[in-house]
Amino acid sequence: MKQRRCFKYLRLSSEDEAVAGQMRDESNSIANQRSLLNRYIQTHPDIGADFEELIDDGYTGTSFQRPGMKKLLSLVEADQVDTVIVKDLSRFGRNYLEAGYYIELVFPAHRTRLIAVNDHYDSIERHYSAGDIDLALNNLKNEFYSRDNSAKVKSSLDVQRRSGQFSGRVPYGYVKGPTKREILVDEEAAKVVRYIFHLAADEHMRTSEIAQQLNARDIPSPSLYRKQKWGYKGKVQPVWTVDSVFHILINRIFTGSFEMYKRHLNSVGSKKMTVVSREKRVVIPNTHEAIVSEDIFNEAQKVMDQWGAIHRKESYVRKPHAMLAKYLKCGCCGVQLIRPNCSKPIYICRTAGVRIESPCEKVICDAKALEPVVFQAICNLTELAEAEYDKGQQEQNQLQTEISSIKNRIRSLSQKRKEITAEKLALYEMFQSGQLDKAGFAAQKQEADQRADALMAEIETLTGQLSDVTAKLDEIASRQQEVAPMIGSATCLTPELLQSFVGKVLIHEGGQPEIEFRVKDIFTSNK
Repeated sequence: MKQRRCFKYLRLSSEDEAVAGQMRDESNSIANQRSLLNRYIQTHPDIGADFEELIDDGYTGTSFQRPGMKKLLSLVEADQVDTVIVKDLSRFGRNYLEAGYYIELVFPAHRTRLIAVNDHYDSIERHYSAGDIDLALNNLKNEFYSRDNSAKVKSSLDVQRRSGQFSGRVPYGYVKGPTKREILVDEEAAKVVRYIFHLAADEHMRTSEIAQQLNARDIPSPSLYRKQKWGYKGKVQPVWTVDSVFHILINRIFTGSFEMYKRHLNSVGSKKMTVVSREKRVVIPNTHEAIVSEDIFNEAQKVMDQWGAIHRKESYVRKPHAMLAKYLKCGCCGVQLIRPNCSKPIYICRTAGVRIESPCEKVICDAKALEPVVFQAICNLTELAEAEYDKGQQEQNQLQTEISSIKNRIRSLSQKRKEITAEKLALYEMFQSGQLDKAGFAAQKQEADQRADALMAEIETLTGQLSDVTAKLDEIASRQQEVAPMIGSATCLTPELLQSFVGKVLIHEGGQPEIEFRVKDIFTSNK
């Protein structure tokens, strides 16, 4: 039976970071948590000494979607965890309902012991039940603590913004100033921003037409500009798109003002946000140098209102993505395909709408219709993998037989050399006793040495062959390890199957797909 494991779980999140300029809560630091747990383990030898460590540094306790916690819970549910020790229950989680579910139901069901040192909680000694008021209140307290901290952080950021201090990523058109939280105009990029507002407010161009103009003039996109000027290492969008133009036109920061509360977090720990209508947003004027005037900005908003662009962006309910969506790339320019606002799962290249006479215009894909094609390609790959694995098994068996034969031959030859050594010893004894004269002893010893040398030469040859065959066997074993996970009998296409096999699907002109698999080209390695 597999031995069950013990874990120390440590967590620190932004909730424990600086609030309104305060230092990080040192008592909650990862190092201090580790020290406290190690001391507890040393003074309680009955719980064991061999504890592995799982850490979530920078993850909120209100969500259990943390890498370390997800790994821990998967091991618990697989009955592989004997004991979990934490500093206190707030390190385990600050969500009242989820923490209670795992502590009171999941851990006991899988015979996993939970120890929270500072809360004096040990699931074996205390035997908490679902109705235990102390545990429930403790978990509830932890959740409200997280909500309180979230409010404090939000309040601190509000104070900074209202006083003209910038926080967040510096927008295109600006650069960081010499003092903290100050932004200055980047004149080179600011000229492009003014040109975009001119095309919208004065020329009444749509965002797609503006993007076409920018690309036709070979003006670098914002991310490409950052890469060229400052060596930006993130993902680069090589061309101007409708979205990149739109987000510049609606951003009030270019008027010298901060616009607050543009989006609202649905709940603490959640990643889902709701867009706040423009009427309800708070504007802090004159916080930094403007790039465009308030009049030009307002005129651009009126033009986009006429197109319905802002309304569509703020009220549009995104259609659910097809399963293949994130794998679809343009075969011409390599960018991610997008789904236009239509009922069918059709995907097109975003470059087509922003580059004049682009070959990307012919790149179109029905993702739903493509699914059976991709699934069949994966099935073909698994069939090849199974055939390759069977072939590898046969080769392994043949090589193991060959290795066994070579080893037996080497053992036989080594035994013969030992017999020759014994024969030479006997000859020497006969020479010493006078049974052989010097000439006879020399002649017979020379003949025995020649036989021993011949045997040694053959042993060295066989040893070289053994090394070559063993190396070949190791190579095949390595290939078998790569092939084995690819063998299986899937009945339909699933996100897990795509994740395992597909790297990307390039869509060429006319919708012709080209599938690039994650797996190495192991089927041609021996051909």
